[in-house]
Amino acid sequence: MGIDTRVLLTTSPSAIDLLRWATCNYTNAKLSLSDTSEDFFYLQFMDGSDHRTLTVFSNNYASFKEIYQGDFTYISMECWENSEIIIKSLLAEFGRGFFQLYDCNDEWTLFEGIDEQ
Repeated sequence: MGIDTRVLLTTSPSAIDLLRWATCNYTNAKLSLSDTSEDFFYLQFMDGSDHRTLTVFSNNYASFKEIYQGDFTYISMECWENSEIIIKSLLAEFGRGFFQLYDCNDEWTLFEGIDEQ
């Protein structure tokens, strides 16, 4: 198990919203559905020469009641290279949420708008 960078987007973007974001900001963006649920999928893209895979749970599929009770989309990725930049780009695009740069020792941080970057 490695260190992950995580974000809880409280504006609940859909798979199509996330694919549109990735297509505008990166290259070779695609969605891969999981075998277990339509609310669990992977968003893959190229970040320069790095192949990135974001694990996405939409429609409140995961449980984070300790930090947020409303609708959300949860995203996790391995923490290396541009993870922080990718998370901040997601937050800037979708506007509200909580994030952890390092899931092993960071607390969740509230992000409420572009002025917090």
